[in-house]
Amino acid sequence: MFRPPRPGAGGGARGGAAPRGAPPGGGGGPPPAAGTARAVDWAALDAALALADELAAAPGGPALADDDYLVVLQCRAYAAHHELVLALPEPPEEPPAEQAGRFALAVTAYREAAAARGSVRRLTVARQYAADVAARQGRIAEAAEELRTVIAELEQAGQPWHTPRAYGLLGQALLQNGEQAEAVEVLHRALAAAARWADESYPFAATYLMAGHASAHLGDTGAAIRALSEAAGRFDRKGPAGAGDAARTRLQLADLLSTADRPADAVAVLESVLADAAAAGPEDRLFAQARLDLARGLFTLDEYRDSAEEYLRLATALEGWTEDLHLRTMVAAEAAVALALADRWEAAHAARSRALAAQEQWPQTGPVSAMLRQFARLVVQQEGADGLEQALARLAEADAVRERAERAEPDTDAWYLRASVHYERARAYAVADRYEEALTEADLAITAYEAGGERAETPRAEAVRLAALIEGTDLGRTSAARARLAAAVERCREYGLEEAAEILADLRERLAD
Repeated sequence: MFRPPRPGAGGGARGGAAPRGAPPGGGGGPPPAAGTARAVDWAALDAALALADELAAAPGGPALADDDYLVVLQCRAYAAHHELVLALPEPPEEPPAEQAGRFALAVTAYREAAAARGSVRRLTVARQYAADVAARQGRIAEAAEELRTVIAELEQAGQPWHTPRAYGLLGQALLQNGEQAEAVEVLHRALAAAARWADESYPFAATYLMAGHASAHLGDTGAAIRALSEAAGRFDRKGPAGAGDAARTRLQLADLLSTADRPADAVAVLESVLADAAAAGPEDRLFAQARLDLARGLFTLDEYRDSAEEYLRLATALEGWTEDLHLRTMVAAEAAVALALADRWEAAHAARSRALAAQEQWPQTGPVSAMLRQFARLVVQQEGADGLEQALARLAEADAVRERAERAEPDTDAWYLRASVHYERARAYAVADRYEEALTEADLAITAYEAGGERAETPRAEAVRLAALIEGTDLGRTSAARARLAAAVERCREYGLEEAAEILADLRERLAD
């Protein structure tokens, strides 16, 4: 979470020096994880306030400058904010009364003292603490209003160099509220202001990251890619402390590149993440995800041998895991397909056996069924009719996997698995010139897809296309095939599937010729 200023945070070229008496260090880093943060020493802070009050009320005039007194109050407000943030539950649950009460008192005291002494800067910091807590509790409109007031007050006071963090917090609040377009604009204002005023304490990386997320939500993939690339580079500048954040950002970047149909660029990014794995520390899950994404990316690029090697490395890493054991099943299934496509059939069958064994303990029915269907398709593609028996055996295994899943979870939505196996069996029979059996299986696939409702209409249309090809071309029943296609074209148009309708209509015309 983007954070408001802490005592001593730099304010750019016009306010970079920490006030006297303030703790050293910049502001804006995330709070420590619960369990690792040091408890607030309220006794020490109370003693500091008592001394400040005594000095401020000294006979003959205050012995403590106004700003130094406000620093003491800001330390208390910052500590109370930090303590409350660590204790906050997920909205809409109420915050713990003790920490919430202490925060309210500390921020109110800071705000009132800042107003009484005419310190716009300190007053706006108090507002930012309140806005941050409101945003974290889901009160986004309240937070945004408070932050807009902060920005207006700083501009009016002629202190624009203090606005970047308020703009950043406002951008984050808008992003949380689903107002992505305005969030992008505000976040870029924050970045521009921070750069203009040379605010070295400003969290540029986190802001670019949020701008990337907002742009992605708006469908502006190019802007999102640029922002995430910049965010990753900024995290890199932090050295080992930012390595984990840099890796996580690059995983998101790779996902966007894949979405933008740039799989080669996505693969290059993922390879860089894994090359830097040692620098980022022991984040096994992060790099397991990176390796899985890399294996899938290489698969998309038809680099099956390299993909299989990444899957096998991942499988080795997963052997030491004690949680998420279902991933072993999924990875074995996907590795088996990559190995088969790489024409390493002995290793592919070994991986298939591992996947089926793992399925018994840690079910992943979808990936395992997909593996078996792919094996069936590859066998008949390579061996023709000679591979039919083996293909049918793989499809029988797929049916058995589905049936076990249905017994374990009677409410499971198995229509797709059932229909897909019928479809692959139809293809296998057609390759082996057993057309009547092929047509029967295609019809069974069409019927099975009916159970999926509207979401099944696209694969159903493909099953109709296959049935019409077998019926009209292989069996010579042209009239029946054309009637089947005419009905399917109308159905596709009813569901808005214009591309599928055109494909089926074109096939109908070709059968007429």
